[in-house]
Amino acid sequence: MSHALERIRQIMDCIVSEKVFPLVAASSQIEQATQCLGDELSRNIHDRELSFLILRQIIGDAAAYGFAGGLGAEEWKSALRTARESLADGRIPSLETPIASGSAALAGLYASVFVMNAAALSEAAPREGDVMLDIGARYGETSVWALGRGVAEVRAFEADRKAFGFLCRNAEHLGRGRIMAENALPADRDGALPPEDGGKKKIPLVRMDDWCEERQVRPGFIRVDLAGGALAAIVGAQRVIRTQKPRMAVNVSHALGDMWNVPLALKQLVPEYRLACRASAPAGGVMLYAAV
Repeated sequence: MSHALERIRQIMDCIVSEKVFPLVAASSQIEQATQCLGDELSRNIHDRELSFLILRQIIGDAAAYGFAGGLGAEEWKSALRTARESLADGRIPSLETPIASGSAALAGLYASVFVMNAAALSEAAPREGDVMLDIGARYGETSVWALGRGVAEVRAFEADRKAFGFLCRNAEHLGRGRIMAENALPADRDGALPPEDGGKKKIPLVRMDDWCEERQVRPGFIRVDLAGGALAAIVGAQRVIRTQKPRMAVNVSHALGDMWNVPLALKQLVPEYRLACRASAPAGGVMLYAAV
């Protein structure tokens, strides 16, 4: 082997070791998290997404997506078709979003909601009369969808300033007075994020345990979809989760560690939780569902 090739091999070994070693150290937790999942499909989806996220760490997004085995093409097409048909006949309303208007553009937003509805354990879905916490509500698509399932009210949290503006508009026009929007980030501590995009307003960090206690909110369903903050949000809501045992849907694919830390945290808080994973997007992404 030439000196140049040997040097490249050494560099690659260092890169791989740096990325993989933390996973080796966490191997027992990964195994425990997998065992918490209640069905073979969930374990297969979890393993596939974990493999994808590891590859993504080592070889980058573009290469890793070649190995991604997300939602089946036919299943995704079916979800898109259902979303478009529902938009066309008014069963679900059109939202205000920063993307191009029209049912074709909005169908992608709603498709993830339809997949969530169809793929989750039925007992893990929101129910009529629930108070729902929508943590990482984005434009309010899931909050609006949940109203159609008969939830009593939605407390929707969104930290991004621009997304929060659309969330407020959708809550006003489509929320029937039952979607209350909060420009805040649920976390494991109190505090504030610095202003974004040249703004002046800091984004509050809130512990959901304290927030719910102050307002006497008892959630029956919690959805968490945060970029890397799922575990922190759960830690900040651990008293609520332990006492209320809400049904939950948590996106665990934004941060690698969430793939094992979130299932283990939920099982520790509520040992009787039954856990399942389902794909949430065609090229990857996993929602973890929990229900007693």
